[in-house]
Amino acid sequence: MLLSHYADRNAPTNAEIVSPMRYRAIPSVAYRLALVAAGEGDVAVSLNGPVEWDFAAGHALFWGAGGDLYNERGKAIRYQPDGSCTDGRYVFGGSKDLTEHLRQQDWKRAFKHSTNSETFSLTWPSPGGGQIETGMLQRAQGCLLGQFAGDALGGLVEFKRPEEIKRLYPDGVCDLNDGGTWGTLAGQPTDDSEMARIARLRPVLG
Repeated sequence: MLLSHYADRNAPTNAEIVSPMRYRAIPSVAYRLALVAAGEGDVAVSLNGPVEWDFAAGHALFWGAGGDLYNERGKAIRYQPDGSCTDGRYVFGGSKDLTEHLRQQDWKRAFKHSTNSETFSLTWPSPGGGQIETGMLQRAQGCLLGQFAGDALGGLVEFKRPEEIKRLYPDGVCDLNDGGTWGTLAGQPTDDSEMARIARLRPVLG
């Protein structure tokens, strides 16, 4: 099971909630869904009130792999014609049996501070601790490069309506150019990638 990277700040409670499964703490619900779609997890969860721009891309990958996304009421998450979605405050991506079991757990407990959590600080390593397998590092670098490239393209059309995007880019947004919503340079990512970069570096920086 893939949970937020903050899960290890209350590791005993989260481990108890997901039992007999085990969990991994991974940043970004979209990334967690992508990992499950690739077979590197059985179910992905977000408990932080995610909205469509948080999980839609991961949901698309997940759906393509035969999975689906459900809210805390067990309802499959779907989108309005304009892309909006206001289905729930928790999302569970996985098989119907797993998500049905997990959504019924008392997730409010996961937000309460545990005095024993310091013993289980599993994803907040000290600098220089342990070797990173080369293939894993390359995949991580590829994920970040993919995000930066997609963000730089998306920044050209952020907040624009579908019909306007189609008019401006009839063949799709394919080239990195200056301008866009934030007046960025060609290839320059937005604050979304800046925040993602900081979130991924924070565990390393301690």
